[in-house]
Amino acid sequence: MKLFGTSGVRGRISEKVTPELASRLSLSFANFLGCSGNVAVGMDTRI
Repeated sequence: MKLFGTSGVRGRISEKVTPELASRLSLSFANFLGCSGNVAVGMDTRI
């Protein structure tokens, strides 16, 4: 299973997308943006 898809990070919460991974990705992305800018966060609501 791929972790990164064309529309973002993919994976089951707590299996592939752990709290540590989410934290590290968000800090890396904030650093990439220079701690400035707007970011949208979404989720798939399907079961």
